[in-house]
Amino acid sequence: MTVTSPRSSDGTGRLQSIAAPHVSVVVASNRSRELLDDCLAALLDQCERARAELIVARDDDDEGLAAIADAYPSIRLVPVKRGATIPELRGAGMRAATGDIVMLTEDHCVPGPRWVEELCLGVDNVAEIAGGGMDNAQRERAVDWAAYFSEYGLFATTRSDTDGAMQLTGANVAYHRSIVGDVVAWASAGEWENVAHERLRARGSSLRFVDSAPVYQNKTYEFWDFCRDRYEHGRDYARTRLVEQAGARRWLLTAVTPLLPVVILTRVARAAAPTRWRAFLKALPVTLAFVTAWSVGEAVGYIVVPAVNTLGDLVGCLTALEAQTDAQLEVLVVDRLGDEVRMELAHRFPRARVIPVPRDTTIPRMREIAFGTATGTAVAVIEDHVIVPLGWARALLDAQRETGAVVGGSIDNAARSSVVDWAAFLCEYSHCITPLPAGPASGLPGNNVIYDRALLQRYRDTIAAGKWENHLHDAMHRDGVPLVLRPDIGVGHKKHYTVGEYLSQRFLYARSYAGARVMGMSLAKRLVYGAAAFALPPLLMYRTVDRVLAKRRYRWQLLLSIPLLVLFIASWTAGEIVGYWFGPSDSLSRVC
Repeated sequence: MTVTSPRSSDGTGRLQSIAAPHVSVVVASNRSRELLDDCLAALLDQCERARAELIVARDDDDEGLAAIADAYPSIRLVPVKRGATIPELRGAGMRAATGDIVMLTEDHCVPGPRWVEELCLGVDNVAEIAGGGMDNAQRERAVDWAAYFSEYGLFATTRSDTDGAMQLTGANVAYHRSIVGDVVAWASAGEWENVAHERLRARGSSLRFVDSAPVYQNKTYEFWDFCRDRYEHGRDYARTRLVEQAGARRWLLTAVTPLLPVVILTRVARAAAPTRWRAFLKALPVTLAFVTAWSVGEAVGYIVVPAVNTLGDLVGCLTALEAQTDAQLEVLVVDRLGDEVRMELAHRFPRARVIPVPRDTTIPRMREIAFGTATGTAVAVIEDHVIVPLGWARALLDAQRETGAVVGGSIDNAARSSVVDWAAFLCEYSHCITPLPAGPASGLPGNNVIYDRALLQRYRDTIAAGKWENHLHDAMHRDGVPLVLRPDIGVGHKKHYTVGEYLSQRFLYARSYAGARVMGMSLAKRLVYGAAAFALPPLLMYRTVDRVLAKRRYRWQLLLSIPLLVLFIASWTAGEIVGYWFGPSDSLSRVC
């Protein structure tokens, strides 16, 4: 669609008015109400002059949304699910937009006085994407200058490029209606604007920089909060960037991430420092910390890729359970793989009861759901990559009845076809292989264990905390509940990995564990825990090697696995450090 706009007769080319609904302005908002008020104060008159619709896609509770609607009756308010990302907020707002030109900004930005008019003039059938510069409204503290330089320095208002711009920020950009559908789809999938812009350029779309349409970054920051923000943003950028990339490119990108701080600082200095050199030098040490946090996040994003278990894992598990003819079992499958898998399970294993849950449901939450659904007097727990031998169910039930305790068994490796599988097993389960001392224990494995259902009811709050099984077992042990290890009741761990998949899982598991461990602690304590985690690699390697050698089993497999064990333990260490310093984020929902 061709967009035409009336222009003044004096030849200045300034936009006087735009007939509705030619222009939609979308504000992605999940920050404080005060920041949103400042943003809207700068936009209301502009949108009225341009006859543009003003849309706020807001993550807020019902009370907050109602207050905004009362204060700004002229805007269109689009409520978005709690916890939505900035790309998801943008996608929701753009989906509601009706204009032939759709403009984006965020609630921490204050647009310049003619932003709507000037940026609209940059969009046409040649340049389908136009963006303006970013300036800093918070100029008192070095940390705010550093936050500006590290996030928006590449988009400084003094840039010389116009047509053929290489990069535009998603906080100051406008799109022609012809490409809005694609941008909405990518944003709704969680992808940041740089990924969308790369794709559009590859398809032939032209990007234009409009130096007369600035917005001003208006948020103040605390050092550690912004470090965490940069880390998370770098990680998410890398993850979305790899959606269509081959594995070899992924490792190449990982290898060059140590160079990113120098590259980013050099580019920021060229773009922003010419007119801001005093502020740039003043903020340089803090800026370096922020771009380093981004670089670490990007490296983690390339290494830690999403993974899920497969139907094949579950079929082997359920087939083994069906063979347990000496005990009457209620088999509950808490499934997050989707409708196709559930239909297959209903066909092949009609006696299993499938409990569907969303894909991002965590394993501890899945266990909690199963515990609340189970009807048997005893509840045994395994996982989809666990194969049980004949007589397993009867042996656990008898041991639980005889001892009145929580009973757990041993775990051995049933995936023996590759060194990667052996290294993954020894890294995670070296403490669970026989020989093991039978009798009272302080901890038990979480995927070969049986509980009395009445006992689980007593620990509902502990289970609902969403932590791993050691949290529950530690609570039971402190309360004097007997935990008994029966190493003769063994199961097989049968899961095949690639190196990248297991590196991912070790990192995610460690981050979720560490993040939960320091939840509620002060920043100083979290920093100390993270610093101490740097000593983990030799300690964890010693423990793994010592356990295997002491058991006089799998020594040859251990020797072959050592190079991979070094990698896997390094990944765990990195996960703990990130978890202590930056929190668990969404790591727990991505462990499988």
